[in-house]
Amino acid sequence: MKGKYNADCFYVKQIVEEYGNVGDISVKSRKRELAYLRYLYFKLCQKYLVDVPGVDIAATLDLDHSTVIHGVKQFDLHYGQKYFPNEIYNKCKYHIITVYTDLNKKDYFINLYEIEKYYRIKHINLVNQNHKVINKMQEKINLLNNKLNEK
Repeated sequence: MKGKYNADCFYVKQIVEEYGNVGDISVKSRKRELAYLRYLYFKLCQKYLVDVPGVDIAATLDLDHSTVIHGVKQFDLHYGQKYFPNEIYNKCKYHIITVYTDLNKKDYFINLYEIEKYYRIKHINLVNQNHKVINKMQEKINLLNNKLNEK
């Protein structure tokens, strides 16, 4: 499984929607722009998510798993063409790789629950490290409040 990343399907969907400048790629539409973005989404999920079957990827867009298979084939067929949003794919791919690999300096993704846990722990560590500074600031605030109340 090396080289694949375990990220959350909804997070990948948000990235594609953000870089594609669309509100929702799950909208039932045959517009080329949306179809191509769905192809990007399917390919990114297939390539960078660990142990996420096509059924789960399709469920995020309320589609059938065969649509994911077809979308990946269409991506492979169209990627590199002038009319295809290749730049959006590259930006999404770069975003996914840099955000998740920077988090834990690992070569695989983690899910959103673990990202939240990571930042909570980081926050607690920062508070503990800066406890003295926080206490001094709190004392200064209390002194200022006392001076204001005396007047």
